[in-house]
Amino acid sequence: MALLEKISALSQEIDQIALTSKEALEQFRLKYLSKKGLIPALFDDLKTVPNEEKRQVGAVLNELKNKAQERFQSAQEAIESQTTAKAAPPVDLTLP
Repeated sequence: MALLEKISALSQEIDQIALTSKEALEQFRLKYLSKKGLIPALFDDLKTVPNEEKRQVGAVLNELKNKAQERFQSAQEAIESQTTAKAAPPVDLTLP
């Protein structure tokens, strides 16, 4: 099953990517999650899998997609919290 091997290789690749900046986050999104990304391409390849194996391969592929989306979301939240923590507190103009 070549498709399962591709999925596991992609899963390992996703685990090893460091998402520490907005640029890296955007590159991750474009490479893996966008319409022309690697994960949607694997869903297109699912059509070539024999019917007996589609359920198993589809489940593994959905896990990979969810894992990538969760990784993207958590990294995005971490980056946003870092940038808001670095921002100066707002000035209250109503204080004397």
